[in-house]
Amino acid sequence: MNKHQLKQALDMERFSPLVYSLEGGQSNDTFCLEQLGQRWSVYYSERGERYDERTFESESTACVYLLEVLRELPEKQTRLQRKEVQSGRRSIIGPASATSFSPAKRNGEAAS
Repeated sequence: MNKHQLKQALDMERFSPLVYSLEGGQSNDTFCLEQLGQRWSVYYSERGERYDERTFESESTACVYLLEVLRELPEKQTRLQRKEVQSGRRSIIGPASATSFSPAKRNGEAAS
């Protein structure tokens, strides 16, 4: 899976574009995917800080990980409503807070 395929999967599963960034950066309350040289990083960005950052050797592994993380979030807080998708409207749906989800804690491992 690459970024383009991940974007297609996120759209198909109706994830709000306010929940994620596939270009990294310091978005607020957003799960981010970012290329760092030859490596890939997935992290939660809040108030300009990175939390639960994990790095990966391949784009594919990072994309699959981000999709799994997003799928575990509450649907009401992360997905566009079907009527909004059908009408082409974008909803302002906020993501879950960083304190309610931690990829590192979920896996019982330390973020790398």
